[in-house]
Amino acid sequence: SQSREVAYDTLDAYNKQYGKYDNVSEENIADRSEYSTMGTPDEDDILGNISAYLAAKKSLADTQTEYENAVKDGTDTKDIEERMQGYVDSISSFNDRLDKNIADLQEKKDALSEQYTKATEKRVNGTEPLTTLDKDVIQTYEEIENAIRSIYENTNQADWNNMEINSIFNTE
Repeated sequence: SQSREVAYDTLDAYNKQYGKYDNVSEENIADRSEYSTMGTPDEDDILGNISAYLAAKKSLADTQTEYENAVKDGTDTKDIEERMQGYVDSISSFNDRLDKNIADLQEKKDALSEQYTKATEKRVNGTEPLTTLDKDVIQTYEEIENAIRSIYENTNQADWNNMEINSIFNTE
């Protein structure tokens, strides 16, 4: 069927693009953020970009405190301001990357949705065993969902809360 073909193609594209990177999980984000330097991860390394984004936000907050103290002490703030600007630019850059990831992941999720629905119905009904394609679709679809959720939770709380509220109202 066409939805099977689309699913195979989408799984292949997803694995080529994102398969070599660690899965996105709160635990992995916490681990990675702890030792995340301001290095620039690959564009498709979602975990790396979330971690780098969070590290840049923390550095910006620390630098803002340093700036406020320097102003109070009457010391020169020029290099602190330059560092702050660097963090602001980094945050913006990681945010743009993650927005692109969300758009791409949403497209892949939509492409898998028909096959995902069939596979999960099969799983719930228990009438026939799941094929390898069914299992791969379920796993990948849920990985994508999780990655999108993590990006929103870590970068844009307001949008995420709105999405959660909308999904609650749409399921009733």
